[in-house]
Amino acid sequence: MSRKKSRDFTKKNVTTLAERAHFLCSNPDCKKMTTGSHSNIGKSLRSGEAAHIYGASDNGPRFNTQLKDEDIRNIKNGIWLCGDCHKIIDTDPKRYSVKNLQKWKSTHEEFVRILRSKPNYNSLLYLLKPTYDEVQKAKDLLDFLDNRRVFYNQSDDEIPSHVLSSIQEVRKELLRKKSQIPETFLADKIDKMLKGLRQFLDTLFDVDLNTLKCNSNDSDWIRFDTSINAMRKVFGVLIFEISKHFQIPVGSDLEKIVPVNQ
Repeated sequence: MSRKKSRDFTKKNVTTLAERAHFLCSNPDCKKMTTGSHSNIGKSLRSGEAAHIYGASDNGPRFNTQLKDEDIRNIKNGIWLCGDCHKIIDTDPKRYSVKNLQKWKSTHEEFVRILRSKPNYNSLLYLLKPTYDEVQKAKDLLDFLDNRRVFYNQSDDEIPSHVLSSIQEVRKELLRKKSQIPETFLADKIDKMLKGLRQFLDTLFDVDLNTLKCNSNDSDWIRFDTSINAMRKVFGVLIFEISKHFQIPVGSDLEKIVPVNQ
């Protein structure tokens, strides 16, 4: 990929980006410190990098042919990241879009502003956890799933046509929630939930769920029973991971599908 020197950030802007980020990675799921002490007392270590939001390489990630070189090297087009996150966003630019990176930058710089204003250690520790907004969205998601019996009712008691209707409603809500958040830990779990729903629907694409009834001798019913339990297993693991990550308790009904040996 072609990269012009005229698109590189100046040393001054690299330093400014690092300082504005408080030398912390701007990825909200990372926040890794990117500077520290060296074994040589006269040196320090730095693992952070000034990354381009709109790419700086022709045909590279997030490159915009409409931008001039001075726009690409402008500090407004920069975000401070650790080396690992810089590599990740450039390896998967479809997931880490310009819009998401701009959101990361503005959210992180606001986080740093609040961080500097907090007077005590406990407040600083709290801020280093996931943002309140994401925690609330995770709680709302678990509350929503807790009210969906399709995830924990005995499959023998389920009416397949009702299951199909519920799955479609859940899918619609998950897509809505995903559209409201950047590509973070929670968005990744929602993606995997959506894949679990697709797997369920794909497995039963040729079964008429409107007429299917419980019958242990019916191969279609056996496939339905197996598929719904497989879907619940996927959701159980993801619900556990969300609960653990955000320290949110799981409702008694959803607990039925959470793996006990995690």
